[in-house]
Amino acid sequence: MLSASDLDRALQTVYLLRTPLDQLPGPKVFRQAGQAMVEGLWGEWQRHGRPQLPVVLKPNVVWNEPAESGIVTHPAFMGGLARGLLDHGVPADQIIVAEGGGAETMMDTLDFFRVAGYVDELAPLGVALRDLNQDASVHLIDSSRPILRHLHVSKTVLQAGTLVNVPKMKTHNMAVVTLCVKNMQGMLTPINYRHLCTAYPRWEDDDGLTLDARVVDALERFYHKLADLYMALRPDWHILEGIVGRDGTGFRRGSNIPMGLALAGQHPLAVDQVAAQLMGFEPRSVGLLRVAAERGLWDLGWDHIQVVTWQDGAWAPCPDWRSYRAEPAFRLLRRDDLVYKD
Repeated sequence: MLSASDLDRALQTVYLLRTPLDQLPGPKVFRQAGQAMVEGLWGEWQRHGRPQLPVVLKPNVVWNEPAESGIVTHPAFMGGLARGLLDHGVPADQIIVAEGGGAETMMDTLDFFRVAGYVDELAPLGVALRDLNQDASVHLIDSSRPILRHLHVSKTVLQAGTLVNVPKMKTHNMAVVTLCVKNMQGMLTPINYRHLCTAYPRWEDDDGLTLDARVVDALERFYHKLADLYMALRPDWHILEGIVGRDGTGFRRGSNIPMGLALAGQHPLAVDQVAAQLMGFEPRSVGLLRVAAERGLWDLGWDHIQVVTWQDGAWAPCPDWRSYRAEPAFRLLRRDDLVYKD
């Protein structure tokens, strides 16, 4: 993973690929977009000394939902990423798709992969699927993080030669948007150390047991936890699947929106800010971005972000990227099965 100093020095560029859509697409469009993104980024990766092996791809597969639900990173997009890596000589046994989803009562991520279509898409390529709920973890302690001083992080994540975070473009009933930083929550394991939406941690090195998951945390505290997560985990690259976005709660209540977009970058807050704008949200309305700015971790302005697009075989400035903004904006809904404090 990138160190903090590496990330601070990295050019805050957001790479945008667009596939014009007038309806919800089939798997071929997702697959082509994933493969095209690897092809476009390959030169950038080599300039940054990547990819080192193994390559760990961390999607968003939070429940046992099919690809068509719009809730999970589409398996064909992941298949496109894997094919792109294979095309450039990365051995199949050095590509790992890893996720930890669900809750204590339903936490078989390998079953989630099967339902979502990951097994059918990736098994023929020889790519490994790994359940981070069953992974060993490393206990990281850092008193500079105001709330998440203790984090239990997947060993697969920490030992990746190249860690690529692959979230889905969605709204979230608490976070407003669930994009790059929010997707890193699934890198925490075992699952009882992952309940950031609840009052966890209640005390120093809380084990997360006996929590009532139906009662969510105060929003401001939750945003600070996401900022702490950003401080702690530094994937090498982030590739956001926004071919089809999902509004509503981020789960079962919502609509699928054909956006035709894939975004990538090294800086998760830069990608999150651009993606939030494309979804119809101003940066200050996204709690994580606002809190990160208040803590001196981020700048909510635009002068330090360059959006580029693939044009004639090279990345070129994309001054009109805001013209791809969703109209109307993504709707944001709260869940009716949770108790909110504010």
